[in-house]
Amino acid sequence: MYDKICKTCGGECVLVKEDATSCTVRCTCCENEYTYPKQPAPQAAVSPVSQKKEGGEAVFDECIDSVMALTCRAGNNYYAGSGFAVGKNGYAITNTHVVTENGKPVDQIQAYVCGQTVPARIVVLGDDRGGRGTGEDLALIKLSGAPARMRGVKFSERAVRNGQKLFVIGNALGMGTCITSGIISDKRRIVEGKPRLMTDCAVNHGNSGGPVFDESGEVIGAIVAGIDSAEGMNFAIPADVVLAFLEGCKRFAPDLKV
Repeated sequence: MYDKICKTCGGECVLVKEDATSCTVRCTCCENEYTYPKQPAPQAAVSPVSQKKEGGEAVFDECIDSVMALTCRAGNNYYAGSGFAVGKNGYAITNTHVVTENGKPVDQIQAYVCGQTVPARIVVLGDDRGGRGTGEDLALIKLSGAPARMRGVKFSERAVRNGQKLFVIGNALGMGTCITSGIISDKRRIVEGKPRLMTDCAVNHGNSGGPVFDESGEVIGAIVAGIDSAEGMNFAIPADVVLAFLEGCKRFAPDLKV
């Protein structure tokens, strides 16, 4: 923009010259000329880069407050495992073999979740021969003083499909919580007489008892075991089996609501 009024006599100024950086005007009355720098053109508003998280990043952020790293002590022996919260009253699922040694409950269970370490106790063992269990390698535990931020998982109601994407969050190798990804290799395999999901997802000692999530962050299974002699073959207990176990647990945990 330039001034259309002459600074000397107050007459009208008209544009006589213009280039990329300036413009010159001349007064029609006294013929004085004035040169004005051009103002840079306003920049178009730049939309911020989308901060929406997708894939494993979204699943991890959505579900991490439901997953716990377990440390169990039996005498002088320590074992690492994983678990995941169910319901709202401090309950969690893991594997029986995580919280027992030679078939007997461990002496101590510590759960690390939501940045806090709290004690836990066994409520029901799935393979308990005393009549409580269903014969599955599952255990219901209850955390004492569970963090308020901890929340129960949501179980998927959709049919599992071969080839679908999955994510495993757990205490791999007892070194802390991490996430790995893979696919469902087979949605139904019978292993030692039990139905299992077969995956190619990387899992290790310490992942046992941890959740398997679909891309929506819903649980489709619980990690149970791998085959030492095979490479890249790991198994999980399907969500419907976990839910059936939890339903049976309500006799011994009346405040359990999944």
